[in-house]
Amino acid sequence: MKKLISAALALLMVLSLSVVAFAADTCIVAGGSALCGSNWDPADSSNAMTLKGSVYEKVYKNVAAGDYQFKVVHNGNWMGI
Repeated sequence: MKKLISAALALLMVLSLSVVAFAADTCIVAGGSALCGSNWDPADSSNAMTLKGSVYEKVYKNVAAGDYQFKVVHNGNWMGI
């Protein structure tokens, strides 16, 4: 049981987001300041996702357990165009 709880806590401390997009695209995570550091800022380059193969990824470390809301902004456009 201790190992299961430790594994669950370790998973809560790292949040990884993935999005499939094209190589020329820019993907930025926009959300509340508790997760992103800025509040719903689609231009915050510190939340830019990194292209890994054909998938964009953003990893947040030491994330406290809780509920987070976020969107991925595609090419600076809230509509995803």
